[in-house]
Amino acid sequence: MTSRRELLRHSPSGMSGNYVIEDRTWSKCCSVFCNSTLLLVAFLSGGVSLWAWTEANKFPAREGVLLVMGAVFQVCLLAPAVECFVAMVGAFSGLYGVHYRNRSVLLLHFSIVLIGIVTALIFAIITAYNLIMPENVPRSLEMLIDRDHGVYSNDDVTRSIDILQMELTCCGSLSYESWADSEWIKQQRLARFQGDDVPRLPLSCCQLYPNSTQQALHPIDQGACQGLNQSVPNEAMYQQGCAGDVMNYTFSLLLVLVCSQVGLFLIQLLVIITSVVMLHHIRSDDPELARESEYIARLYSSLYQKYGGNISLNIHQKGVKEQVRVDTPVAFANLVYIDMPDFDSSSEQSPSEATSRL
Repeated sequence: MTSRRELLRHSPSGMSGNYVIEDRTWSKCCSVFCNSTLLLVAFLSGGVSLWAWTEANKFPAREGVLLVMGAVFQVCLLAPAVECFVAMVGAFSGLYGVHYRNRSVLLLHFSIVLIGIVTALIFAIITAYNLIMPENVPRSLEMLIDRDHGVYSNDDVTRSIDILQMELTCCGSLSYESWADSEWIKQQRLARFQGDDVPRLPLSCCQLYPNSTQQALHPIDQGACQGLNQSVPNEAMYQQGCAGDVMNYTFSLLLVLVCSQVGLFLIQLLVIITSVVMLHHIRSDDPELARESEYIARLYSSLYQKYGGNISLNIHQKGVKEQVRVDTPVAFANLVYIDMPDFDSSSEQSPSEATSRL
């Protein structure tokens, strides 16, 4: 018995049908366009990362802001750079694979873009979480003031919070009352005799003379500011909390970052769809497979020219006659591969006569 594929491979080859050429050309153009767009968006994403990091370094009291926002915020600043690298590798591999119709490179391209999609989605969720959960900022600052400021082993935290309050002219998290139960004020009480006046606020909460530095603070009225000779709040201290200013500084950055990541996610999703289409169209370089594809296209074209779009074939199989309508190239190809009975090589019919029965 000669199989249906062998029958096709031994049939005379011809030029592929126009529908095959047009379909593959269209998918190739779409894939090139999408990968080129991905390359452009990747460059923009890298630029966004550079811009975000530069702007973050320009913050007043940068160390304090980064401390309050935490390590996740710094990851969000660097995320577009990582996504840029992954997307650029994916775009270049996709353009190479499409140009040379290399299935192996396209499979690699598919894997890289898939990794890029997952990465962009994860970073977009993390950034959006920081954007839509502003209460995390005052909670984080409150925790730093309560537990770490003034503690001997946390000198870096103490310095960062002091700089934050001095540069942003603020005091505490949501207000100066954040210092009421802090570890700093507990240590101030322990350092004084019973009955002595205890400072209620650190010097960084006080209105300072212009010549003050981080190492030497010169309050305008230290006694009034720290509540030693006057009740608080008063004009000698900063009364506004710092959390609002920190959120205002970081909101625009987070918004640009999340838009960048969502845009990169969407374009990579489109690219991976075109990759699937290209992988479907690009077959292996087996000449016999190409030969049978060409023959199917030529055979359908000849039938279409003879009968128009109304093609019905009589299929004889196991003594049963069945009329099948095939009005598309795909339906005809499925019929040839699936429904056509195997050709008996022991008969007197030639392969070309057997296929002509269709």
